[in-house]
Amino acid sequence: MKGKYLLLFFVLLIACKDEKSNPENKEPKAGVGLRIATAYGAPNVDKWIANAKAMGINCMRLTDMIQKDKGHLQDLTIDPEHKFDEMDRKVAKIVASGMTYVLDLSYIRNQLIKEGINPYSPSTDWTPYLEVVLNRTPIKGYTYKNDPHLAFIAIAGEPFSKYNDNPIEKAGNKANLIAFYKRLALQLKRMGVTRPISAGGFLHQGKDGWGTDADLGFKEIWSLPEIDIPTIHVYDDDAINSIPQLVAFCHSIGKPLVIEETGKKYEGNDTERAKWFEKIASKIKDSQAFPDGIGLWNIGEMNGFDVRADEHPITTKAVRELMLLTQSKLLN
Repeated sequence: MKGKYLLLFFVLLIACKDEKSNPENKEPKAGVGLRIATAYGAPNVDKWIANAKAMGINCMRLTDMIQKDKGHLQDLTIDPEHKFDEMDRKVAKIVASGMTYVLDLSYIRNQLIKEGINPYSPSTDWTPYLEVVLNRTPIKGYTYKNDPHLAFIAIAGEPFSKYNDNPIEKAGNKANLIAFYKRLALQLKRMGVTRPISAGGFLHQGKDGWGTDADLGFKEIWSLPEIDIPTIHVYDDDAINSIPQLVAFCHSIGKPLVIEETGKKYEGNDTERAKWFEKIASKIKDSQAFPDGIGLWNIGEMNGFDVRADEHPITTKAVRELMLLTQSKLLN
């Protein structure tokens, strides 16, 4: 009898050890290992999945779900064209294929601006627009608040603090922008969001790499405890050159750095376009500053930035090799 109890003890001990050491039993660190492609202009999700897999993509980014002219703010709540239904169907298929996804809320900010409403103002209430999307159930048993397949929620990328002539389109100064992201992130959490939150991808890194000229406050916003995943968009040499310092800063505060978007418009030469992705890859490898996630703009069927595996084999190869550089030191 004593031998039986001893054997049972060792079996339980081994089982517990395996459970703790098995990475499949715990969710990966937020933002780490994401290879993202935006699905703008991609009504055929099966075609999107095929292209994505050819490029080593493991995460679909949903953005610009609703784009309307002025006078259609109510469409964000009543959705007469069933755009949210289309989004849910895409999510269901992407999850069934083994991928995760990103939900980008920039469409709310963009429509508010069209209506002449400053989205960054403390008096602007995002609640009715957030409630509609967050309470949907794309996967049985989960909403967009708590779906474990949802890699992160992005509030609104490419913001303006002062670089814009239209006062409706900008926060006015860095302090206002920081306050906006803190306020919205806190609101999401109060509404029951348990998934990681990103401010959205920042542009205008500028010569110093920190967005100082644009008064954006990268460090302050990314350091907010409510912001889980810092993200950037990379479309010029300043942005490429900023990657090492931004990776180093984010890792110093224990957060990942995700290149949420990068891309190059196709102008008839596949080899030339591929050089853009090769240039980013060279910077990452030369500096040994590996971002935690990398994203492509765009996989679709009608956009000049689209990369399609069957039509752009050289760029597809360059994108696939760039995606392999998501080797985060946060995993060490």
